Amino acid sequence: DGYAELREGDAKSFLNLDVAHDASESGLPIAASARGEWRGAAITAEARAGAVDDLLAGSRPYPLRVAATSGRAQFSYDGEMRPDDPAQPFAGRITASGRDLWDLRDLAGVPFPHTKPYEASAHLARRADGWHVTDLDARVGRSDLRGTLSLTSREGRPFVSVRTESKLLDLADLGGLVGAKPGQGEANPKPGEVVPEKPFDTRRLTEFDADVALQAQTLRQTANLPLDHLDARAVLREGRLTLDPLDFGVAKGKVDAAIRADARAQPMAVEADLAFQRLRLAELLPRGDNSAGGVGAIDGRAKLASRGNAPDELLGRLEGELGFVIRGGDMSNLLLEIAGLDAGEAVRFLVGGDRKVPIHCGVASFKAKNGVLTSDVLVLDTEDTKIGGEARIDLGAEQMRID
Repeated sequence: DGYAELREGDAKSFLNLDVAHDASESGLPIAASARGEWRGAAITAEARAGAVDDLLAGSRPYPLRVAATSGRAQFSYDGEMRPDDPAQPFAGRITASGRDLWDLRDLAGVPFPHTKPYEASAHLARRADGWHVTDLDARVGRSDLRGTLSLTSREGRPFVSVRTESKLLDLADLGGLVGAKPGQGEANPKPGEVVPEKPFDTRRLTEFDADVALQAQTLRQTANLPLDHLDARAVLREGRLTLDPLDFGVAKGKVDAAIRADARAQPMAVEADLAFQRLRLAELLPRGDNSAGGVGAIDGRAKLASRGNAPDELLGRLEGELGFVIRGGDMSNLLLEIAGLDAGEAVRFLVGGDRKVPIHCGVASFKAKNGVLTSDVLVLDTEDTKIGGEARIDLGAEQMRID
């Protein structure tokens, strides 16, 4: 029996251990309990281990089983120590569960986002360069994740590498990634406003480096944006974030994007290059809103830049170009005659009944300056009417005018 104290780095990482010999469990005669802090996070643990002679001999793997608790998180480890293999001193199976990954930010040294409750199991190995997780099988809320993860150091900075796949990824389960509270899919705007004002935590992007790749077969969000799949890779290095590719399905179409953000700049600088294909406008409108009629597929491209630390700031300072083309579909003839200022035809359709008119094509091109989009070209050509006009969209004021 005995007592030991382990310390690493500074006073924020220490464990007080009580050790006893207990032969009640074959092959694991050493029982230990621990209490202390790791990187400032309180932790308690119970462990069973092999005989001391086996550990001192160092000639074969030394069995170790641990159950630990830190706040609302629980962990277990069932594996071995390898004193004769400094390249991989630990290897075994680990499980983890808790209410919110954000609770692990201090313990793991990684600024995890807020999430819904999680549970995970994986193979964990401690190697010379850091911790490595393989055969990961995790669930966060309704979302599932499988793949690999490593926590190492690169040029003196924490480095996270993740390769994951998902059959179902619900963005509401990872609300902290978009500035929301745990379990919310997006940061909510104020009443009467469309775009949230809550700032991003850009400080997180300067605290560590990362290389994260994710593929999701099915992607869920709120009803405001009908997403369906995702293929993304995020590379973060010294506060500079690159999302490339960022490809996802939306509104029965597809968006291919590349986004660059520099959190070292204040406010944060963002550039985006997007191409979208076969988007269905009706899918982007709230249910019950039939104003888009049967508008066909929309193709387009945008090259944009802005600076800001919140969604409303980024849109209010938007610069760049946006253009799109509508192909096929149909629209209300009444709406077309009103838009074309043909009062006689509009009255006729009001009295005699409306009908759908096929769309040949529509073309729109906008320039963005300080958050205001002004049309260069705005044309809609149908079987009955050709409409041209001008549009001005003020993203900062959330106002739109079409002449």
